[in-house]
Amino acid sequence: MTKISKETKIKAINECLLHRRKCSLAYVARRYGMSRTNFRTMVAAYEHHGPTIFTVPSKITADFRIQLVRRMLQNQASYLETAAHFGFLGLGQITAWRKIYL
Repeated sequence: MTKISKETKIKAINECLLHRRKCSLAYVARRYGMSRTNFRTMVAAYEHHGPTIFTVPSKITADFRIQLVRRMLQNQASYLETAAHFGFLGLGQITAWRKIYL
């Protein structure tokens, strides 16, 4: 898979948000060579935190992982909602942390 620059990701997200009624999220993701799931996660986190999700990554500690999973379970939040809330784009890691926690 090709690495996509932060600038390109922000450009794609802004295009998606600007033209949300005219084109689908899947169309924009495909146009920029991103998976639909990852792009959806990026858009949700961007709407919640802004462009800092790409420039100031979350510091991953044991406490961060526990807080993330606890909030997810207490609020019955989806992986996407949890990722957006915490500004963390690793859905696969969230899945693994949840399994470990349970």
